[in-house]
Amino acid sequence: MPSFQKFMVLATASVGAFAASSSDCTTDITIDSVNPTFDCDTIDAKVTVSPSLQGNLQIEGPKVFKQDFVVSNTSNLLSISSTSLQTIGGEFLVEDAGLLASVDLSKLTKLNKLTFRRLGQLNKLTFSSSGVSQASSVDIADTFLSDISGLNLATVDSLTINNNKRLAKFDSNLVNITKTLILTNNGNDMQVNLTDLESAYEIQVSNIKSLGTPALKEIQNGIKFDTNPNLETYEAANLTNVGTSKNGGSVSFINNGKLTNISFPILKTISGDLTIVNNTKLQEITGFPELKSVENMLLGGTFENAELPKLDDVKGTINVKSTSNLTDVCKFFNGLKGKVVQGKVNCAGGLDNKTANDQNGLNKTGSSGNGSGAGTPSFSTAAIFLGLIAGAAQLL
Repeated sequence: MPSFQKFMVLATASVGAFAASSSDCTTDITIDSVNPTFDCDTIDAKVTVSPSLQGNLQIEGPKVFKQDFVVSNTSNLLSISSTSLQTIGGEFLVEDAGLLASVDLSKLTKLNKLTFRRLGQLNKLTFSSSGVSQASSVDIADTFLSDISGLNLATVDSLTINNNKRLAKFDSNLVNITKTLILTNNGNDMQVNLTDLESAYEIQVSNIKSLGTPALKEIQNGIKFDTNPNLETYEAANLTNVGTSKNGGSVSFINNGKLTNISFPILKTISGDLTIVNNTKLQEITGFPELKSVENMLLGGTFENAELPKLDDVKGTINVKSTSNLTDVCKFFNGLKGKVVQGKVNCAGGLDNKTANDQNGLNKTGSSGNGSGAGTPSFSTAAIFLGLIAGAAQLL
């Protein structure tokens, strides 16, 4: 009897010779054969590929994995394929598979969560001809992929594409991002086209060449462009509001060396901070003609002109600084003190490059605005910049 029980445990734990008499499998499965056999259309159990599996894994038969499908630390696995699997109800996790070059699931259309990490040889990702149309979360990092067009999502909670050095283009039909879109440290010339995107909670991008969001109307938390060396322009033609009174919400452009144009032609409200700093080619900040309300504002760089003609409600402080003469600019902003601006207004031109482009404000109580940098600027740790620090931490 003990021997028989031991045999049954081993048999249900391994799908190398797995067969089930029912149409629904409910015992966790470990795949240890490159050609596992299944007698189930639906598997309501966690499916794990054995770390010792070698070669090309081919899964045929099942249409649905209701729970997680895990491939982890499979150092000798070369490929994963299936012409039957259509749905993964849990997480499809593939990580630390150093030789894995191809994932080809030609019928897959739905999954809950997709996570690919540290797959240095993965260069082919294939889903159904119509793509994966449903997923709550996608995280693709540290792969050799140059194409992720198989993602055909309309709505996603979070989408993170990070450190895929060959990925130069991402086109998506996304309409709504309920949490975050993070695109960081992929190819320096990465072009991103989100032509249908209407709403997002938060967008963070770095190392992209372009971002197209012509339909974007609403951002609940913030949009951040941080260190995009080849980004030249960004326009949000239909965006009217950023953030909410409850959560705040920021707009920031920091360290974008080739940026020459920022345009938010109908943006009226930023519930958090507006930060534009160290964009050395940006000569004027005039792309916010309808902006009325902002929490705090930090403008720093080499620009010669800054205009916000409709501004009438600043709940915190304004810091404006540049290497250029800002006589007229400072006259405008200083004129807002005690009327539009509830906090301080610090404005100075003719500053040294380091001070003008630093992400901290001028620790002064106003400026004469004569463009000479009158007064000694120093660094401030005001609350306006805590959001920037938190945003940078999320990108690490």
